Amino acid sequence: MDKLKELLENLKNEVPGFLGGAIVEGKEGLTVVETKAAEDIDLQVSAAYSMEATRYQMRALEALSSASLSTLIGISENHIVLTKPVSDGEFYLHLIVSREKATLGIVTAILSRYAALFEEAMKGWFAS
Repeated sequence: MDKLKELLENLKNEVPGFLGGAIVEGKEGLTVVETKAAEDIDLQVSAAYSMEATRYQMRALEALSSASLSTLIGISENHIVLTKPVSDGEFYLHLIVSREKATLGIVTAILSRYAALFEEAMKGWFAS
């Protein structure tokens, strides 16, 4: 779990406008590890609701005969919320950033560099 926390801290330092990030269990929506830059963000509640949205999105993709969800993206006036599967969809990376300081393009570019690192960290966590 220390490696997952370290990766989230790295994202906190690298992603412009980072407000919060968490690894969330996909079935129940429970937060396993989190880090925040904004104390007024309720990351656990946000992550749990994102897991509900992810389940509905998966149903829509199944209706279209699409195999899997790559990233669920929510954009509001103030925030970009990304929920991305790690560890074969058993767990998800949930990330909230400020739209004032970041763009979807830069956030997804940074996350693409971290994808393999999160996968490895999840494997290490399961092995311990």
